[in-house]
Amino acid sequence: MSNRGISALFGGGAGLDPKRPIAPAPETTPWDAQVSGIRGVAQGIPVSYGARAHAEAGAIVGIDEVQRKLGVAPQGNPVVVREGRERLPSLHHIDHRRRVATLAIYGGVTVACLIGLWGVATIAFGW
Repeated sequence: MSNRGISALFGGGAGLDPKRPIAPAPETTPWDAQVSGIRGVAQGIPVSYGARAHAEAGAIVGIDEVQRKLGVAPQGNPVVVREGRERLPSLHHIDHRRRVATLAIYGGVTVACLIGLWGVATIAFGW
């Protein structure tokens, strides 16, 4: 099929319509020409028309609500290391055990999946 036949098939015909010319391209991109907004108002922020209080709230600087209601936090005491701590398993040993258990579980799941696929193939194909 020729180009003329394809353009006729899709409604192209002889080219652009001379009665509807294409508008000229703009001189600037949309993000270069920003619209100047109203002072103090931004897009997406609701405008408040109510009266605003000019009085100070009377907050005490440096003290929050918890300190005002409960007082100052107590001083911490140092923790004494007790006997028998060296008999506890180390973090390295705990991580090693978790790694071995994870690999064993992944291996078990893989074997279970293979057995399941073999069972499905046996039922489907009658092996």
